[in-house]
Amino acid sequence: MRDLNVNLIYFLSVLLSAAGAWFVSNYGHHFDLMDKPNTRSSHRTVIPKGGGIGMLAAFLTSSVLLGIFARL
Repeated sequence: MRDLNVNLIYFLSVLLSAAGAWFVSNYGHHFDLMDKPNTRSSHRTVIPKGGGIGMLAAFLTSSVLLGIFARL
């Protein structure tokens, strides 16, 4: 049962991470999360930045859930 919980939390954290990165890449312009190129940039067009926010949310959520289930 414990392995099932860990696998489920891992799967949910991957989904949450992908969903967060997708959300930031599609709606980042609403929150001014766009990187504008300058002379030092390796890109030529405006690109979204902050996809790591979704990954951080997934990490924190899975860490909390794993901590809760570790006590059971």
